[in-house]
Amino acid sequence: MVVIASQDPGGDESAPLTPQPHAQDAMPELAALQASLEQYSDDAKADNTKLAYAKQWHQFQAWCLTKALGAVPAGPGTVALYLTACANAGLALATLKQAQAAITYHHHETGHASPCATPLVKKAWQGIRRRLGAAQNQKHPLDADQIRAMYEVLPSGLLGVRDRALIGLGFSGAFRRGELVALDVSDLAFVRRGLEARVRRSKTDQEGRGLTKVISRGSDASTCAVRAVRDWLKLARIEDGPVFRSVDRHGNVSPRRLSAQSVALVLKRAAAAAGIPVDDIAGHSLRAGFVTEAKKHGADDAAIMDQTGHQSIAMVQRYHRRAKKWEKPASEKLGF
Repeated sequence: MVVIASQDPGGDESAPLTPQPHAQDAMPELAALQASLEQYSDDAKADNTKLAYAKQWHQFQAWCLTKALGAVPAGPGTVALYLTACANAGLALATLKQAQAAITYHHHETGHASPCATPLVKKAWQGIRRRLGAAQNQKHPLDADQIRAMYEVLPSGLLGVRDRALIGLGFSGAFRRGELVALDVSDLAFVRRGLEARVRRSKTDQEGRGLTKVISRGSDASTCAVRAVRDWLKLARIEDGPVFRSVDRHGNVSPRRLSAQSVALVLKRAAAAAGIPVDDIAGHSLRAGFVTEAKKHGADDAAIMDQTGHQSIAMVQRYHRRAKKWEKPASEKLGF
């Protein structure tokens, strides 16, 4: 619970406000402000972040229970051992980092100092990073030719129509998977030159300022993302609510939106059917593919960042460097 700070500027910030005898009439207003403050505090974390923290925290609590160790407050040794167990189990560094964030968050919420900030945990984390390698596991960027190959093997019926729209919009708009499935019909505007898609909140926009992505009409009707999205909405008779929804084997369209995990499943299914290795393909493959294809065809970094929403040019250049390695690899000059 969030409490209003004391009126004493030098007092304890966690102490509740003590009303003066002559200020009783103001208490209803203060109570309303208190409720609003708690709501704002609750909104400080995006919904996806809250869900991720809740999952990581539940797993940490369960592990502590099996080892007869306290979870709140957790000792530095407990957290160090937990991270070691997770690393030995083969969990990704990103997952371990998120676990620490969840532990820190729940300790702060309950008025405790985070054990993750102690020298013991920091040293353990440094060793785990060095042992496992801190480099990110970059997903394979799907290029335009692979997207075309996937289109050719999509399922028949509404499922294939949906998958074409999902893949096409995700690729042409450089969407994160969470952004893609969060789209509502009201976020889309079909205009003369193509489609404008409003991203209301994203990973790098926790305050919800929003970003509008523009998707031009394709020169080839068979691969045009704008046409694919329009066809999907028309054939599925979707006029409002979530854009991307599940479709059962009878062709019935659910009123509920797809999950972010479903994007990867759609891509892997289409890639496998097209003979494309799926091990390194995930929802991020569409976004990474957009950057590499856009750079290959002469788009400048500013225009790419305007579409992707990247805050750092270094991220865009990292995708480009990986693709560029195959333009003129030195190994071709070896004569073998």
